[in-house]
Amino acid sequence: MAHRFLLYTFALVGLVATIYLAGTFVWDWLAASQNNNRPSFTVETGVVEQALNVSGTIRSESTARLAFSSPGMVEQVAVREGDQVAAGTILARLEARGLEQELAEARAGLSEAIAQQQDLLRGASSEVVSFAETNVAATAAQLERVQQEQQRAIDTARQTLLSTDLAAFPLNPQERAPAPTISGTYRCADEGTYQFVLFRSGADSGFSMRVSGLEETTVPVSFTQAVPFGECGLRARFTEDLFYNNTRWEISVPNTVSSQYLVNRNRYQTAQLTAENAIAAAADALALAERQRDRDTAPTRSEQIAQANARIAQLEARIARLEVRRDDFLIRAPFAGTVTTVDITAGESIATAPVITILGEIEQFELRVRVPEIDITELAVGQDARVTFDARRNEPVPATISFISPLPVDIDGVAYFEAFLRLEEQTAWLRSGLNADVAIITQSSPEAVRLPTGFLDSDGESTFVRTRRDEQERRVPVEVILLGSNGFAAVNGIDVGTVVIAP
Repeated sequence: MAHRFLLYTFALVGLVATIYLAGTFVWDWLAASQNNNRPSFTVETGVVEQALNVSGTIRSESTARLAFSSPGMVEQVAVREGDQVAAGTILARLEARGLEQELAEARAGLSEAIAQQQDLLRGASSEVVSFAETNVAATAAQLERVQQEQQRAIDTARQTLLSTDLAAFPLNPQERAPAPTISGTYRCADEGTYQFVLFRSGADSGFSMRVSGLEETTVPVSFTQAVPFGECGLRARFTEDLFYNNTRWEISVPNTVSSQYLVNRNRYQTAQLTAENAIAAAADALALAERQRDRDTAPTRSEQIAQANARIAQLEARIARLEVRRDDFLIRAPFAGTVTTVDITAGESIATAPVITILGEIEQFELRVRVPEIDITELAVGQDARVTFDARRNEPVPATISFISPLPVDIDGVAYFEAFLRLEEQTAWLRSGLNADVAIITQSSPEAVRLPTGFLDSDGESTFVRTRRDEQERRVPVEVILLGSNGFAAVNGIDVGTVVIAP
């Protein structure tokens, strides 16, 4: 029995020891597993921001409800909803036929008065001046044409006189060589004679001739074609003969022994007389036209000009009054924008209530937010903000505070201040009236050593974070520089890359 009891005792002690060792092992394993499963974060650099979150509404800086200044019947509606218009565009007009007729009459009268004034200032009507100047120009041109035509007639008659039946006569009455043939048209002014002296030379024909008298030159003789001698247009052609050596010939210009000489001279003299008379008549006509022009364009008296000026001023004042009245019948766009509402149609009789709404251009949209009095001291012009519209939650738009109202708005006993934000991006989907959540950045550290705020711990006296090295947990004191509203804190006292664990 004693032996069996001893065996039972040893077995029980062994079982208890085994249970104790197993429990210790499990407890240590569970503790280590719990530590290993705590969230961790690697310290990094990044942006830490503190923001004031408010809500706001997008509005156009320019929105106008437009109406006519006086009642009447709508004659024209020039735009439709959605049209883009420039500043000053006529959007609609009332029927105003009587006024338009008065305005047209006044403008016609002004044009007539201005024309009359100009006529007076010029000393004559524009028609008279134009006719007089045209007449002078025409008679001057006629004189020039007559001079040219008569000169051509004289030149033609003279060339005929000087060039007809020209012939070469030998100076030696006993000359046996045949006379050369003279051709061409004499174009020079001088009259007289040519003398030819032929002599042997190295020319193809074996002869050359020395020319004197009206012109001085030496040219080779040709038996095959007429050779020009001098610059006046005459030519000489010789018949092949051996007796031309040292022969002398004379040509008279004109040929006074020609049977046509007297006829041609009379024609020449008649042409000169006719030209003289025709030119004198044309010159007299020009002088008469110039005298008539001078009479028709004489200056006007000063009192006539004063009366014309007064008439113009009177009509201009009347037109100005009518144009002011006409604006009462029109609706014009006060600025560039989009027509959003058109509540009239042509032919409708209306009063003076607003009938057209125009919204300013998209570039003029602004965001307005209301900031509680308790937070207003954190705002300043120029601060950045992020805007998230309810219509596009996934497209935040950057903005900048452009104005903070100095006057409060009382809402349910709480003072609010309006702040205006300028959107940095004017996207096409923006509409007046869109609601938005706005985060105004009041403090920012763009390149801070940061970690999530949930990894900070405190014992009431200092702030620290927890790290683990060699399975040992350590507390590292840190200094909080900026506690951001984006879930991060900027800290000093810990290196980038350190792994921290959650408390």
